Amino acid sequence: MLTLTPQDLYSIDGLRKIDELFQEEVKRHCPNLLERLIEARCTGEGDAELIIELAHLLERFITKIFHIEEELKAYQKLHEEFLDLYKCKRNFVQRYAIKKFPDRESLTLNVEEALLSILEVANIPVDENVFASKVNAWMEDKEQYEQQLDIAAQYAAHMVHSGSKSILFQVPQKYEAENLIPVDRACFDNNIDVTVAKSCLIKERTGFNIANPPSANKALNEVHYCILCHKQKRDSCSKGMVDKQDIVKASPLQVLMTGCPLKVKISETNLLKSQGLVLSPLAVIAVDNPMCALTGHRICNDCSRACIYQKQQPVDVPSIESYILDSVLNLPYGFEIYSLFTRWNPLSFTNILPKEPTDKTFL
Repeated sequence: MLTLTPQDLYSIDGLRKIDELFQEEVKRHCPNLLERLIEARCTGEGDAELIIELAHLLERFITKIFHIEEELKAYQKLHEEFLDLYKCKRNFVQRYAIKKFPDRESLTLNVEEALLSILEVANIPVDENVFASKVNAWMEDKEQYEQQLDIAAQYAAHMVHSGSKSILFQVPQKYEAENLIPVDRACFDNNIDVTVAKSCLIKERTGFNIANPPSANKALNEVHYCILCHKQKRDSCSKGMVDKQDIVKASPLQVLMTGCPLKVKISETNLLKSQGLVLSPLAVIAVDNPMCALTGHRICNDCSRACIYQKQQPVDVPSIESYILDSVLNLPYGFEIYSLFTRWNPLSFTNILPKEPTDKTFL
């Protein structure tokens, strides 16, 4: 049983106690892993594999300290439901429906007919989660459910070609550097053409409230869209897009693609999030960016600019980061957990604990 007091979270002695308890937890799990952790702390370097292994233990360790097992189960259930949705999106919508009906002209049913057919023949309501569950089952036996799959494919293709807002029917679009901002064009009586940003996309802030609150499905969709380049040491979102001479490349708009200026381990974070973890992805972010509450969605995008996807939409890394932080802050003791990671972080091999106070002022 882990017994800690609130004071332990904010004192150096208490943080040392937490670190000792964590090392005991690591040793119980795998003595060799503890040896690798100690070696990494001595050298100040550790590989991604070590971070990932420790992150899973850290998730369980923090969960036990703050007694938030039930709350994390709710997040894990949400993630499992999304996986069903994403499976349908990847295997059916993108690889089956869009290939079979690449444009509106190829559809043999109009939207009303497709909708009625789904309601009557397929016998399912057009709810994206139910739709995904049914279609995933049909895909297991394509011959038996050929008619249902054809109707569902036409409906899915129509939704994609119509620009549906549903995550299920949103597919990566071609990246066009000269058309990054959707615009409306108007011509006045004196033959003057005017181009303006679409007003429906303009959102005014109210105080300091976030203009686009993090969405679970949107963030998880981006997480699973990421191809986890750190495994091939090509995580340009973090390290920058460089050529064979290690010179940073420029985007089509002649902006250097330097990647995250803090070198946050983005790919490792996305891997952990894709595995359904809630706490440790934030711990990985906090290693390099303890003030992540000041970055993220609509604040910075150097990471997305340097994403490995250069010919299609990049991974929306800032939205993922904001969702990860928001998920933790919405937990009981969420702020305390985030705050703890900024003072004690076992996934960092150089700054595990705060420095001793010098009693000097800096103003």
